[in-house]
This record gives sequence, structure tokens and C-alpha cells, in this order.
Amino acid sequence: MGAPRQTLLARLKVLAQRSRSSAYFVKRGPIDWAVFDFDVHHRAISILHAHGTFLPPDGMHRSVIALEAAARFESGAPSPEIDDELQDELIEDLEEIVYLLQREKDERTDTVAYNLGGGSVRGFHDTGLHVQGVTAEFTVSY
Repeated sequence: MGAPRQTLLARLKVLAQRSRSSAYFVKRGPIDWAVFDFDVHHRAISILHAHGTFLPPDGMHRSVIALEAAARFESGAPSPEIDDELQDELIEDLEEIVYLLQREKDERTDTVAYNLGGGSVRGFHDTGLHVQGVTAEFTVSY
């Protein structure tokens, strides 16, 4: 399927598309939440290669990946608030995607991702857009 990084990102996209019974629109790259149509796709995940190595000893085989998951929160409220249940669901879905990534094999049955670590998550929201979400970052070797 190509370079190990490409294989990793492609598998990550497939896993994200399958998450929560295919509830997510998934894009390899940034999503402009200001114009994203949440009426068509209620949830979305953006897959970003935040940064990586390119010199020895790791070469181009270690990266920080960012997954950004977002959804629209209740827009009918006069003062919209974060929906904690929705926020927890977004985090759970990203956790499951990363968990499954660790078990993925390529066409030669080699592990696609290993040495996952450094995981962090932070929330974001925009009351003007009625959008809330989380960004999860993790380090991975491939």
C-alpha cells in the first residue's frame, strides 16, 4: 500500500469511518468547522499528521497524529452549553479508534502501528457555530 506512514494514515481513516456504526464524516486533513454541514453529517473526524521525525535514529517512522472530532451541540438553547455526554462520546470514539489501530496489520501481516504513547486530549467549542469537540494527539511508530 505504499510507505508505512501512508499505510498508517489510511488504516486510521478506515477505522474512524467505522466508528459508532459509521456515524462520522472522516477527512484526512483539516475541516473548516465554520462551513461544515452538520445537518448532513452530524459528527466528523479530521485526521492530521501533526509532526514527525525525519532524521536518525527514527527516520520517517515516528509521528504525532492529531484526531479532531466534532459535533454540533444543542442550538435551540438561549445560551448554549457544552454537552458533557456528547463530549464523552467523542473521547470514547477516539480512544476506540486508537485502540483498534494498535491491532491493525498490513497486507504482509506486519503491525501497522506500534509504540503508541504520549496521548493527550483537549476540548474545544465555539458557541457562535454551536460546535463542540475534542482533539486527541498521540505519538506512534510505524
